[in-house]
Amino acid sequence: TEGNFVIDVTLPTAGIAPYSYSVDGGVYQNLVAPFSITGLSSGSHTVQVKDFNGCGNGVVTVPVLVPLGVSPTVSTVVTCPSNLGEVTANATGGSSNYTYSISPVAGALVGNVFTNLPANTYTVTVTDAVTTCQVSKTVVLEAPTAVTFSTTATDVSCNGDSNGTITVVLPVANDNPIYTYTLTATSGPALVVGPQSSKIFTGLSARSYDITVTSGRGCFKTQTETVGTPLALLVDASSSVSAFGCALDNSVNTATVTVNETVGTGKGPYTYSIDGTNYFTTNTFSIVDTGSSYALKVYVKDANGCVATRNIPITTLPKITAASASVNAAIDCNNTGSLIINVTGGSGTFTYQMLPGVAQASNVFAVTTPGD
Repeated sequence: TEGNFVIDVTLPTAGIAPYSYSVDGGVYQNLVAPFSITGLSSGSHTVQVKDFNGCGNGVVTVPVLVPLGVSPTVSTVVTCPSNLGEVTANATGGSSNYTYSISPVAGALVGNVFTNLPANTYTVTVTDAVTTCQVSKTVVLEAPTAVTFSTTATDVSCNGDSNGTITVVLPVANDNPIYTYTLTATSGPALVVGPQSSKIFTGLSARSYDITVTSGRGCFKTQTETVGTPLALLVDASSSVSAFGCALDNSVNTATVTVNETVGTGKGPYTYSIDGTNYFTTNTFSIVDTGSSYALKVYVKDANGCVATRNIPITTLPKITAASASVNAAIDCNNTGSLIINVTGGSGTFTYQMLPGVAQASNVFAVTTPGD
């Protein structure tokens, strides 16, 4: 280690003892050969030795090399689908003339890089070709983490809408970022969204989708999620309107419209409207005869805000446009005769009344005396 290197000095040709030596031009010290010079650091050192007569060998330069070291690093992580990575052997010190080996033996060596390595724990060894010194160190080449995830879907609000969503739930065990997310429709019109960084897909119609999550190491997983839809809300065919009629004062009564949703469609509770703007919890409405027949558009809205409509025919009350009385049979010698009432317009079953008498179903009245 630094500060503890040793130079061993021997004298192949002896002079006259005692001997003295100088290191790096320092003061001469007396020693008995052979001897060791200790406490040295790496670098080039000079050593001079002389005997009793001052004879010596001149200056000898002795290189002390930096200790050999190795720092293996993962230069390319293991990725999918190759499942292979790379380790670089970073050597320091020594003579800079190195050879490299790896255990267990795998892949190939290109320069100081071991390629095509499967995930494993490796020991990298560097050998100094000059000094034959060796140093080893382990490195872990980790396998990629398999992708795992789940999804949650939000159904569309109304049948035919495109406001569904799918959200990816990625557990913390997925530790190979950056993750990307792709959505592909499995049926219907082609649709591919992504890859994207967001875990949420919006604006989806009701159908099935493949969700693919890909890790930063190229590993991926695909699973299917379905965006559902409620049954289409329908206005039931039982929705109807009562007929208009006449009040006792001969004015036209209102009619009642009843609006019903088809059982099992939409999502309750429901509200009802006859103008598409104002909705009520009651499903009956009073309408006034306008004098013309038309189709009334009625509306049902469910808890999701879905709206269904249906046209109900509204038939105006036919009005009596004319009425006349005429002699049906002239009064005879027996004082018997009759009048007949003829009506134009109106509808339904008529009743007739000749004051101060009572109403009757027949439009023919018996008369016994002449008059207007």
